Amino acid sequence: LNKVATDWARELVKKNQLQHSPDPWRRYKGSMLGENLAFYIGPLLTGDRLTKIWYRECERHDFNVDLQENSLHFSQLVWKG
Repeated sequence: LNKVATDWARELVKKNQLQHSPDPWRRYKGSMLGENLAFYIGPLLTGDRLTKIWYRECERHDFNVDLQENSLHFSQLVWKG
């Protein structure tokens, strides 16, 4: 999984774009995967800090509903199949 993510990150660098990977790239062991992407200009933003920002979406998440546009990053962090 790490290799797939790294390969896609390298593709994005070549294209100088930020976009979700096409479906074939997100298929892993027979399952479709979601992905969190971020673009940031400014002082250093660590992976830890970005993860905390995404996790704060839990405040808007309704645990009685499956998929919600306002908390997709959060659900991607905590989802387990």
